[in-house]
Amino acid sequence: MAIKQEHELVRAGPYRWVRHPIYAGLLVALLGWVITLGEVRGVIALPLFIGGFLRRVALEERFLEEEFGAAYSHYRGEVPCLMPSPRHR
Repeated sequence: MAIKQEHELVRAGPYRWVRHPIYAGLLVALLGWVITLGEVRGVIALPLFIGGFLRRVALEERFLEEEFGAAYSHYRGEVPCLMPSPRHR
């Protein structure tokens, strides 16, 4: 995680639906892989990967809150973390 010079909080594109679209996409792809694989090793790997993603998301959330302050708190209240929700629109 790094903040670039003149970094700004992006709320357009996929970021208007979820705060972490890359992680959301990777989790969907991982779930598809587990279903397609149809083996125990996939079922075992799934919670390990999910745990890793959730830890990374928590670290990024804290980092972004420190960097953008109230703007990120407001964004966080409006946009779900990983799963799009009709109640947020």
